[in-house]
Amino acid sequence: MSAVTETPESPLPEEPPVKARRWPHPLVTGLAGLVVGVAAVGLVSCSSPDASRPAKTFTMRGNVKLVLSLHEALQQLSQGGQCMPRHSGPYADVQEGAAVTVYSADGKVVAMGALQQGVPSARDCTFPFTAGGVPEGERFYQVEVAGSGRTPVSAEKARKGDVLIELQLS
Repeated sequence: MSAVTETPESPLPEEPPVKARRWPHPLVTGLAGLVVGVAAVGLVSCSSPDASRPAKTFTMRGNVKLVLSLHEALQQLSQGGQCMPRHSGPYADVQEGAAVTVYSADGKVVAMGALQQGVPSARDCTFPFTAGGVPEGERFYQVEVAGSGRTPVSAEKARKGDVLIELQLS
């Protein structure tokens, strides 16, 4: 009889248990995504050609001529020949300090200004105005003085400071 001797098998090294992959907290993942998104948008906007140079603007200069009726012209002369504020009528607000609004061709407000002191003549009062920051590039502009309605002005006249808005009293 032969004796079978069993040799104890050497135990295999145990493998560490496999851990389930754990994802970061959803809030951390969301914030990381937000940071990456903002950085990407910043890079894109910085590389756009328009972002690197400011929009060109100009100052629109012009005059608003308020043509007076004969009665008002005589009244103006009797009051020292000054452009006097009107108390009624369609252009009662056309006086020093009145708002001048400049619109783009498609009707968006692009600049604001104000009427300066009026300069009288025999039959009218002319109020100079300026409106700064008018963006270049429009085909034409629309100018409104104290709610009197919009008057179209060519881009060329607007840039040259050759704007004349005539308001006729009946």
